[in-house]
Amino acid sequence: MDLANLNTKELGEKGAELHLLHPATEEPLFHNEKPVTIRLAGSDSNLFRKANAAIVRRVQGKKGKQTSEEFEAAVTEQLAAVTLGFSNLVFNGEPAVFSKEKAIEIYEEYRWIREQVAEFVANRANFLPNA
Repeated sequence: MDLANLNTKELGEKGAELHLLHPATEEPLFHNEKPVTIRLAGSDSNLFRKANAAIVRRVQGKKGKQTSEEFEAAVTEQLAAVTLGFSNLVFNGEPAVFSKEKAIEIYEEYRWIREQVAEFVANRANFLPNA
């Protein structure tokens, strides 16, 4: 077995497509017969590690404990940092234009999307071919 084929850091940098699922039925979502997807980098990627390091530095710089709201905001920020793009994501008839700020907005408003993103990013198999 060539370990280069299992380099989750390198493959995580390239990213992978999460096909969003309906929050109740778990059916794949489509818009105009095209899959609704979010492109994400993996948890072994430099993007994830840099976002994590920035959050740790910020928390360590504070005196006292982190509130649950601050923790949730940090997780959302980290997930937005590894979000590489959207496809066929539509709100009120308008396509979502990708930006880190838009990703944060989506993850704060639609917790079910945030949960799917977090699970996808954490699962290394999503970034390995033929897994």
